[in-house]
Amino acid sequence: MIVEKPMGRLRGASHAGAAVAWSAVGRIAVALFLGALLAIARGPAWADEADPPQAREASFKVFPNQVFTTDKPGQLGLYIEGEDWHLLLDMPGFQGYAGALGRAEFFMPGRFFFLRNPASGTTASMFAERVPGADREKSCREWYASPPEKARDATARLVGERGTVGKVVEVERHGKRLQVFESEDRKFGPSKAIFWRPWYRGYCFDLHFNVTSPAAEEEVLRIFDSLTYVAGKPTGVDIGRVFGFAGRTLMRLSVPIDWRYQYRPGPPGPFGGAELLPSLEAIPSFLVFPLGTRKPGDQQSLSDIVDEYRRSSEARMRLVSPVREVCSTGTCVYFFDLQYGRSDARDSRAYEYQRRGWAEFGGMVMGLSLLYREDSKSVAERITDAFSRAQVVDVVASNRALAGIVGAPDSPAGGPNRVFATGKAGQLGLRIEGENWHLLLDLPGFDNEARPPDGGGALLKVSNRSTGATVTVAGRRIEGVDTAESCRRYGMDMIDRTRQAVAREQGQQDGAMAVSAFEANGKELYLVELSSKKPGSDYPVKLMHWFPYHRGFCFSFLFTSPSPEAEKEVLRVLDSATFVDQEPQR
Repeated sequence: MIVEKPMGRLRGASHAGAAVAWSAVGRIAVALFLGALLAIARGPAWADEADPPQAREASFKVFPNQVFTTDKPGQLGLYIEGEDWHLLLDMPGFQGYAGALGRAEFFMPGRFFFLRNPASGTTASMFAERVPGADREKSCREWYASPPEKARDATARLVGERGTVGKVVEVERHGKRLQVFESEDRKFGPSKAIFWRPWYRGYCFDLHFNVTSPAAEEEVLRIFDSLTYVAGKPTGVDIGRVFGFAGRTLMRLSVPIDWRYQYRPGPPGPFGGAELLPSLEAIPSFLVFPLGTRKPGDQQSLSDIVDEYRRSSEARMRLVSPVREVCSTGTCVYFFDLQYGRSDARDSRAYEYQRRGWAEFGGMVMGLSLLYREDSKSVAERITDAFSRAQVVDVVASNRALAGIVGAPDSPAGGPNRVFATGKAGQLGLRIEGENWHLLLDLPGFDNEARPPDGGGALLKVSNRSTGATVTVAGRRIEGVDTAESCRRYGMDMIDRTRQAVAREQGQQDGAMAVSAFEANGKELYLVELSSKKPGSDYPVKLMHWFPYHRGFCFSFLFTSPSPEAEKEVLRVLDSATFVDQEPQR
């Protein structure tokens, strides 16, 4: 067993239960809201499995759209899990999340990448999804008919009176039918958005590029020309597998595409681990598992903790190495090997050594355990190196650290996100520390909660006791996102996934909570109607979402209305939302 006394400094993971009754509608609403901010701590928000969220076991999620690199410089390979074909795309000079996806990307299963070319300033994103009935490229253009128009409208709102935005038009370039619109901004210069929606074997692909020069546009056309469909599953490449543990911890580990995987109940680790099986001959399997978070104020380094554990093991085990380390991108794996058994050439299941390792990812400690023989030591080294390059999200802990501590309106609290009174009756200002702009909301009759919901980027949660209306606001800087359309994609993807999860928990059909889009006060909103109703009322609980973008930040507004009066009230609040491009007056 790996977890012994020195590991006692780690706090174990917890798991939140689900809510299904009207008394918990507020919590369900907040879950939907946090999902839109890519910060849901509950299992169903990121796992499609039908297992109940209370199960104390790992829920494995392998995101279908995977990116890998090839031997050709600048070429990306794109693979959809389970298919017998893949794509190749030449994108030299682009940087970003391909092959090393950021934290937010754990929650975007439909996305291949979001990239940027620093030299040209071009940004690129690509999604893929199987579309029922799609049998040609025209089907995909029809399926994605609204995003270019919505992107155009969002750009027009962003540009405002600083410039002009043209209409979305269809053009043909290099034999491809594209949708484009141009904009001219006196502050940021000219820009052109380019959309291409190819089709292949039941899948629609959504490629979106933003360029700022004719040369950059030609670069995009060359990228489009390079798109190649290749028969067969890719071989000899590493794919980033995503594993989830007990609804709390997510881990992306890059391993060869042909390695198998399965859940292994604990111990070690409080919630078991992900067992990967490279081959039955070289290494039978290896485990990666969460151990918990470091306790606040613990000054002892992880390497010292591992060394202490090693010394405590000397009396019981035959050690064959001191504590060693393998480091990459700021993360180090501390490990040692011990004698496990005797080598027997006649028995392929006989292994000589066991490796035990630990690595810390932003306060979250993960463990590694594997068996190997002398002739498979190179595989053990490769696994250890891959472990040092893993990405881990302790969803609950990281969200708590990011959440703003909001005090009463007349007494702003410390922390990155602040709420303040403006002097106008019922009006609150919201600002993010370090930014030279702020947000204003008219909220007469609303009571500010002492703390916002425990989610990344949370700014405010207020409620009106007389009508039952609630308003929840969050904002986060998301690297690479620079349009309202991008914010909408983040938000809508999680709303849909969480809506399905809530439906499962309530034993309802998914269609009972359909999402619909509508416009109110010139803003694009999304409505989710819950089947739950407030006692004594025939009015369905409505959740209205708005996903604006402002100066590098994606915002998510959640309005909960259990009555017609509450709905009118939240629309008034929505109409009052104003971004002010200057620091608030002291």
